[in-house]
Amino acid sequence: MRPTLGNLALELSNRAEPVRGRLQEIFEAQVDMVEAVVAEARDRGDATVSDPRQVARAVVAQLEGQVMCAELCNSPARLSSLWDDCRARLGVAVS
Repeated sequence: MRPTLGNLALELSNRAEPVRGRLQEIFEAQVDMVEAVVAEARDRGDATVSDPRQVARAVVAQLEGQVMCAELCNSPARLSSLWDDCRARLGVAVS
């Protein structure tokens, strides 16, 4: 497994302000992309969320956290529930 942006943030964010600032920009760009998709799904009636930005932040955080846990345990299988968990957060039926 390879390092994630979450790993970089944890290791470097309190050591170098330019690095922290850039990592924050990258995370916010990820949230922006997820928010756009969530808002589109909500507008189509495919997701039942009231605040797409809040949900997008939670999805990005969940993704980073689950990847870090999978790395810690050296077990990619820990990611198997990731998408079902995201669908549940969006209010989408999980199959």
